[in-house]
Amino acid sequence: IDGATALQSSLAPVEINSCTTITASGFYKLVADLTSATDCIIIDASNVNLNLNGHTIAGPGTGSNASGILIVAETNITITGPGMVTNFSFGVNFQDVDSSTVQSVTSTGNFFGFVVNGGSDGNLFSGNTASGNGQHGFTMNGASNNTFQNNVASNNGANGIFLFAGTGNQFNGNTAQGNGGTDLVDNNAAR
Repeated sequence: IDGATALQSSLAPVEINSCTTITASGFYKLVADLTSATDCIIIDASNVNLNLNGHTIAGPGTGSNASGILIVAETNITITGPGMVTNFSFGVNFQDVDSSTVQSVTSTGNFFGFVVNGGSDGNLFSGNTASGNGQHGFTMNGASNNTFQNNVASNNGANGIFLFAGTGNQFNGNTAQGNGGTDLVDNNAAR
């Protein structure tokens, strides 16, 4: 462990009690349920650890084009639950995010549950639940070499897990059932 990591680990996490943009590396935790009229948590820095700490992030509606948690072009993000993201267009939204982890998060009642797009590579999604979302529980579009393990995708309006334009994604021990379309759809071109 390097000196900077040891110092940060010894500090108490920054407490979040309202929707915000995180602009500095470090440890953060929710200390209240959050409600938002737009994007709620925007992570605009690499090397961020966000603990949802059992709280709920609620949005303005599934047609809002808003994200519960939005990360664009960052690396080494860790989001841990338990915690719930609900009533957004995008529950947890990765756009060109690399080497990051989402664990034990529930995305329910959104238009899309978990979205992993635009060159997001080398991420781990483990122990998450996507249920009751209007479209797909987990969507990968242009995302490659990600690992999905022990997740649940159930009762989503379209597909449980939807893969499009990505390669090398691995799925281990996931459960997909009761979705409105197909439980697992792989629309990648045959190679």
